[in-house]
Amino acid sequence: MSTTLTITNSNSLMQEIEPILVSLYMCENGKSPTLYELKQYLVSYASEKLVDILINSESSIFSSMTPNETLKTVNLYIRKLRVW
Repeated sequence: MSTTLTITNSNSLMQEIEPILVSLYMCENGKSPTLYELKQYLVSYASEKLVDILINSESSIFSSMTPNETLKTVNLYIRKLRVW
């Protein structure tokens, strides 16, 4: 079973990704995003850059994932934002 399938069954992955992505938004925009702003930002942001940022973050989960697995996780998170 791939790392993504194992990890995405847990809420810890969403808890791990959210602060990293919110921090990225805050660094570039100077304020905390609403859920709508975060979703729009992530959808418009280059996927490759998001993957690089997550893999190079201090997160041991993302640093152990392949770029393809990380991209799948980002897409899963964006889909989750649409539900909120």
